[in-house]
Amino acid sequence: MKPLKIATCLRFTHKPVRRIWNTSHGFIRSSTSHLINFQRFHHRLTLKKLMLFFSCFGVGLFFVSPALAVNLLFESSTQKVSVGQEIEIQLILDTKQDEVNAIEGMFIYPSTLLELESVRDGGSMVSFWIEPPRAPPAVAGQMGFSGVMPGGIEDHHVFLFAVRFKALTQGSASTFLRDVQVLRHDGRGTPVEVSTSPLTILIHSAGVAPPPILPAFIDVTPPEPFTPQILRDPNVFDHHWFVAFATQDKGSGIDHYEIKESRDPKNGVWQSAVSPYLLQDQTRGSSVSVRAIDRAGNQRVEILPPTFDWITLVIWIIVGGLSLTAMMIFVKFILPTSRE
Repeated sequence: MKPLKIATCLRFTHKPVRRIWNTSHGFIRSSTSHLINFQRFHHRLTLKKLMLFFSCFGVGLFFVSPALAVNLLFESSTQKVSVGQEIEIQLILDTKQDEVNAIEGMFIYPSTLLELESVRDGGSMVSFWIEPPRAPPAVAGQMGFSGVMPGGIEDHHVFLFAVRFKALTQGSASTFLRDVQVLRHDGRGTPVEVSTSPLTILIHSAGVAPPPILPAFIDVTPPEPFTPQILRDPNVFDHHWFVAFATQDKGSGIDHYEIKESRDPKNGVWQSAVSPYLLQDQTRGSSVSVRAIDRAGNQRVEILPPTFDWITLVIWIIVGGLSLTAMMIFVKFILPTSRE
């Protein structure tokens, strides 16, 4: 993961922004015009440039924060486990009186000693994950993550996410962070100094260490309600219709989304999707169902009814009228002449 090396801040240059950052719920609500604008940036920018875009957006005041290194901490109820036992490690951010709004990094662990079983980001102060922490990771032993906190945050104990490991064999398992960057909420996305410390887990033979106390967690609450939007923009999918969506889950966290397009909402096939999603039915004659599923399996389904593309309908009416006129001319004037 390369460091962020971007010198300028991306800014909107049109009329006053109507985007509402609901930081209490961590959910992004957008007007149609600005959601289109976000999708345009989403397709043009790399992962890290998108992080900078969010870090710069919406900030009108520029100030210099105290030059203190923010701290990323590992928290766990114990550092000793036996083979076969589970342990949960939380990643906590201490902003040290600085205000930050974007973070990225790589979580490193010894895959021969620890097996990553699950990740929990429900209740995280990161309200928009660009690269969410996932289990199992794409590469054993390392898990990337990056996300933004719109509006910025300043606190000594900011929960980012928690990982749960299973001890595989005896040994000393050291977990640490690599390629970490945190951006200041100053309108320029200025990187701040970051300090981290590794966490060492001692793994004993089976039955030696007492069972660790793991946080009791039962998630029976579905993801929060949301409103998908069907949009079209010249810079996204070649001006074809697409649907954009996002929500949060305060419990176990969002696992994935699924979409179904069907003339009958009761039928159709669900398929995995990410936002923005290019609609297969460009006539807008199908209902579009978006299903958000959290890591506990709870679901929230939002349905958009079919609508008409009035421009296309007018074009078809004109074409149909011209075709009918041409046919009438042919039947009344040309056909009798050809018979003579």
